Amino acid sequence: MIDHQFTLKLKHWLEEKEHTEHQDIIEGAMMLLQLNKNQAMFNTIVRRPERFVEKIKYELNKFLPMRLAKMTLADVKELDDEITPVITAAIEAEPEDNTTKIDDEKILPLRGGKRTDHDNLPVEIQNIWGHNADRWKKIKEAFNTCKALEKVCDRFEYLMILKDLWYKYKADFDIYDSYVVPSDNSENKEANSTNDPLKAAKNIGNARSYISKNIDKLIALQHTSEDPTAGENAMIDYQNLRKKMYDRVLVITANGEVIGEEVLSKLSEAGIEMNSNDEQEEPDSESSKSAQ
Repeated sequence: MIDHQFTLKLKHWLEEKEHTEHQDIIEGAMMLLQLNKNQAMFNTIVRRPERFVEKIKYELNKFLPMRLAKMTLADVKELDDEITPVITAAIEAEPEDNTTKIDDEKILPLRGGKRTDHDNLPVEIQNIWGHNADRWKKIKEAFNTCKALEKVCDRFEYLMILKDLWYKYKADFDIYDSYVVPSDNSENKEANSTNDPLKAAKNIGNARSYISKNIDKLIALQHTSEDPTAGENAMIDYQNLRKKMYDRVLVITANGEVIGEEVLSKLSEAGIEMNSNDEQEEPDSESSKSAQ
């Protein structure tokens, strides 16, 4: 159970510009002892506390982000046990020759190689491969840094990075794998793009309306899912809505329509990476008139 008053006290102490009074320094040392349980370090500090002000600040600053995230050492250890074995297994299973391949040829964990129909996918779905190839590099970098750190408080920052990257990596490959390339008579084609101007306008309007109504909710769900104290259901709720939003984005782009910069910015904030408008295909004048 997190003592919020203690966290505020810790934060306030670290925000003070100077610590010159003996009792003030001892107060910092006492907080450090409460956090790291290192009696030997405390005994050394109290002999000549003025010499160890920077050491106290350095050690306390390791704990502050964890405390602000409302996590105890036990919570961080639980996060470590959740994420580290999974990523360890993924790294160990990666082919050794991956390092010599370009991103397009790599075998990525959870997916293997690209889909055989990759070139027939919408650009937004194709881009998932590149995004995840980049994420995988970042995952390995953060993992190797984290692995070299022994203290739980030191590992916290990198464990949080790993959790965020790994779950986004998984979720995006779920979207990549589950996307069905529409055939001429499929319902998916009718939902995404159509030659019927009235249906196209209706589909686009419905998609824009859905995005507008749910974008703030998706951002809120993302923030909740990133809270270390949130349960697994928070991540599931976020990913479910994220996929539905992604589907609506595809409806708009498949019909050659442009998504506004403000919406693009919010989509990015919500974890949906899109091309900027200068990279989006502008609709021709006829289709634009039909979709209005």
